[in-house]
Amino acid sequence: MGFVKTRDEDETANLIWSDSAVQQDKIAELRNYQRINHFPGMGEICRKDFLARNMTKMIKSQPQDYSFIPRTWIFPAEYMQFQNYVKELKKKRRQKTFIVKPANGAMGHGISLIRNGEKLQAQDHLIVQEYLDKPFLMEGYKFDLRVYILVTSCDPLKIFLYHDGLVRMGTEKYHPPNDSNLSQLYMHLTNYSVNKHNEHFERDETEDKGSKRSIKWFTEFLQTNHLDVSKFWSDISELVVKTLIVAEPHVLHAYRMCRPGQAPGSDSVCFEVLGFDILLDRKLKPWLLEINRAPSFGTDQKIDYDVKKGVLLNALKLLNIRRIYPPDDKLLLEKYESLLAIAFQTFLAGRAASLQRELNNPLKRMKEEDILDLLEQCELDDEKLMGKSTRQPGPKIMDNWKYHKTNVASYWLIKLDSVKQRKVLDTVRTSVRAVLQRVWRVSDAECLHLYRIFNRVFNRLLWSHGQGLWNCFCNSGSSWETIFSKRTEVVTPEQLQCCQRLVQLCKHCLLVAYKYSADSRGSVTGISPDWDDTRYLLPGPSQLIMKTSSNFICTSSGMPRSNILFAPRYSHL
Repeated sequence: MGFVKTRDEDETANLIWSDSAVQQDKIAELRNYQRINHFPGMGEICRKDFLARNMTKMIKSQPQDYSFIPRTWIFPAEYMQFQNYVKELKKKRRQKTFIVKPANGAMGHGISLIRNGEKLQAQDHLIVQEYLDKPFLMEGYKFDLRVYILVTSCDPLKIFLYHDGLVRMGTEKYHPPNDSNLSQLYMHLTNYSVNKHNEHFERDETEDKGSKRSIKWFTEFLQTNHLDVSKFWSDISELVVKTLIVAEPHVLHAYRMCRPGQAPGSDSVCFEVLGFDILLDRKLKPWLLEINRAPSFGTDQKIDYDVKKGVLLNALKLLNIRRIYPPDDKLLLEKYESLLAIAFQTFLAGRAASLQRELNNPLKRMKEEDILDLLEQCELDDEKLMGKSTRQPGPKIMDNWKYHKTNVASYWLIKLDSVKQRKVLDTVRTSVRAVLQRVWRVSDAECLHLYRIFNRVFNRLLWSHGQGLWNCFCNSGSSWETIFSKRTEVVTPEQLQCCQRLVQLCKHCLLVAYKYSADSRGSVTGISPDWDDTRYLLPGPSQLIMKTSSNFICTSSGMPRSNILFAPRYSHL
């Protein structure tokens, strides 16, 4: 195709392919002509536990449209719900089989089948699903389908379906699960990574034999047996679109965070090839098992090479790939748009309801900033629903933090670009550097071990375009303190305490910036006017007392100028 492989560090490459997760700052740095093979936020459907959590929300809202997911429980949070379900089955004298998976496992590792749910432990991090015990069989074997999907844009959402894929068969004849065959994973599991170890695995180079075949061959098999191929593809397409609709609020939000200011509808720098694992029951109804955001492109058989080469070539050319969203069918498009609106409402915790009464189509008429603000509130509401406690800001900061939390988040994470975010933290960095030089009487603070530690903290606070600092307010996600757990060097309690005070300074600096920005737009109720004499204790060799007062220059629009001035004054030691 004319591509030439270049060095990893080449920042001018047109196409960037990664088999692992891509950091959001990498996406943010891409030029408009560059393309990278992952969207941020896609983990919301590609991790088993996240997929289960998000699907459960949509099932409660639209049970008829999301009936293609086996009933699922996330341990330990839903342990009691599962046990109550098992008790109800006992009362009815019914017994079901459950498949147990690690919450973030892959390649079939750690999967088992159980029939006695009471044996599961409450503290285990697991996904427990009802086992689909009536699968469609071929030649007596259970199988699943690896369907390849290409997402080229999230704004607007564009999805393509590749009209071939892999049929992956078990390597022992299937029998419904019973107490004596639960451990026979070659019968019950269809994962290639599991079955390739069985001596009965057949590596046949002809497309109609062997333990791995093509979906193209499978559709011919359906035709030969007078089964509806058109309905098969239609059902698969609908499953895929509805699943990606669930991901869309998260992906759009994360993408917009990475690419602020990019106009809706402009070319996406991200694309993604996803591997959907789908099981057919005996009525040919497709059931979603899981989604792989880094599907294997290993080719240890000719069928792998033929199918996967076609996936990649056509993904890049956008030829021989069927677009399944937006569909040409207007009625189907209206149905999907309705579900898409419901998905946004569901994940916005009802905050879009009042807007929808005024707007016929909130997705088309809402301003981008409104959507992002609502999505931010959605994430904050999710934290409350999951029982995560929020850390209160320091004294004399906000009397009504609950109300202003969303505004501060929107200001810091969305309205400030990465340059302005860095300047807010550079205010603290510059001042601390000057103080440390005076404390230790050195010409350059860069030579101090403590200052090098501080630099790592600053970098962590700017992680993911400010998400690192915001986590310090809402106590969610990865803490800045994890940077020390991943290194071998020892950080003393005193040094860690210094870092904690540094983080406090950064938090207060952000709140000062927000206050003055808000004041320039008009008074903000609930923010204390007393900002001039806030004291902090920074432990060090001489127990430094830092006393700040601020002068902050803002434009009439409330956005800090590029030459932010925030001049803390420090008392004597």
